[in-house]
Amino acid sequence: MLECDIAQLSIVAEHARLHHRQLLSLVFLPDSQPPPASLARLVRYFCCSSCFFYSIVCWVFVEMLEPASLSAGPSSDGTPRSSGLLSPIDVHHEYAHALQSDSYKKIWTLFEDVGSIIPDDQELQFNRQESWERTRERIMAEALYPDCGRVREALGRVKRCRLTDLASSYFDESERATELFIALQLGVRKARAIYAPLFDLLSVLPFDAESLSEAQCRRAYEVFVQFDHCSSSFPFTGSDTFKPMRDCSLELKNHLTSRVRKSRSRVRLVHRATSKSGLCVIGTAAVVAVSAAAVTAHSLVVAAAAAPCIIPFLPPRKFVERELSRADQLNEAARVVYALSEHLETVDSLVERLQTTVEGDRRLIQIGLERGGDPGPIREVVKHLRRSPSAFSQQLEHLVVDTCLWFTTVNRARELLFEEICSHRDRTDDS
Repeated sequence: MLECDIAQLSIVAEHARLHHRQLLSLVFLPDSQPPPASLARLVRYFCCSSCFFYSIVCWVFVEMLEPASLSAGPSSDGTPRSSGLLSPIDVHHEYAHALQSDSYKKIWTLFEDVGSIIPDDQELQFNRQESWERTRERIMAEALYPDCGRVREALGRVKRCRLTDLASSYFDESERATELFIALQLGVRKARAIYAPLFDLLSVLPFDAESLSEAQCRRAYEVFVQFDHCSSSFPFTGSDTFKPMRDCSLELKNHLTSRVRKSRSRVRLVHRATSKSGLCVIGTAAVVAVSAAAVTAHSLVVAAAAAPCIIPFLPPRKFVERELSRADQLNEAARVVYALSEHLETVDSLVERLQTTVEGDRRLIQIGLERGGDPGPIREVVKHLRRSPSAFSQQLEHLVVDTCLWFTTVNRARELLFEEICSHRDRTDDS
């Protein structure tokens, strides 16, 4: 890379030197001889070559002096950069912010009201297709933002590139993951309905399982049979449930981080080039001054006309502001996407623990039912079930909170990506 830059610099320098000699040979003509018509063109070409030469020199020095600042390694103060992002991510802060947002409260209210969609006599039949479709459509319409229609419309109007392809995949995966979270929320309601008779039984039975009477053992046997007949509380198992969404999130985060680096690198280069552009102005002014000493008055006007050649090389302030704003937006999107990926890993772990608890309780109850109504095994099952009813209820509550956090965070990520897609379309239209 560096050898190629040096070769290009040599070519530009040689062109600048040749045209500089041609310009001086024309400038120092006798006063009686008018300047040739090509003088203005040569002056402009010389100034452009000089400006281009100094710009490349500044760019090479920036690349040579600051390669480490663009890497994903530790910062100058020793703070590690989280997963390649330009600023560390405090996931706990992101969660705390999401918990206080209006979006979180709206999602919580929606899920509290979701029970009104399904009649009470179907509490243990959440797998019915009609109830599931009605619930899914309502939550997808009210909880997911921007909605699927607006996203597809925006993607259809923008020119395809790496960012739009990743964003499209992310939107699709977020919608699939949303359906899984809806199923999880219904699974939580089902788990509560399944465990309610069991918890009610444990609350009225004596704490000492050995003191259970025959009638209490028969009642426990009936509740155990009802629990065993119920289907699994959650519609899926395994730790790879959200793996496609996590993989898509990490890929998108890496791409967004790369674009942030490029935007900030351009701004840094502009600042360096602007600070060094004084050399180019001084060099051009010196040429004009030397020319003024040897040419006529109208020749000086021609040489002075070369000044506009320098102006395009001075980047406008709006460019810097736009690049900084875009870098901040991309960085925010990368932070939210990363936090979402970490959140999915937490939810996967929680679902796996809940599923393990449900399956363990089912196997334990089946062991107690193998001997029929024998009080001995029934008493042993009751003794083991008393160990963790509160922990299971707390895990269900955590899953409800995590589901609401998912909708809040994924909506933030979708909104930032949607804005970036729209701004990308506007930049394409302007060009």
